[in-house]
Amino acid sequence: EPLKIWRAQQAPCDSCETAGKIVAIEKNGPVIATSSGALQLLEVQAAGKARLNAGDWARGARLERGQLWPL
Repeated sequence: EPLKIWRAQQAPCDSCETAGKIVAIEKNGPVIATSSGALQLLEVQAAGKARLNAGDWARGARLERGQLWPL
């Protein structure tokens, strides 16, 4: 299912060996490894849904640390 990212920020990452790996699930949203660091999602919108705080979305989507993005 497509996911639109409305807001995100650069995040520190000590374990970013695999781009696309979810390295943390924080209160404000999941942190995803990239080839040059990490990105924390802050506000997202699933197809046909309203915008959500990325932390709330991550809890509802039952994301887990270590999963690869996209799900």
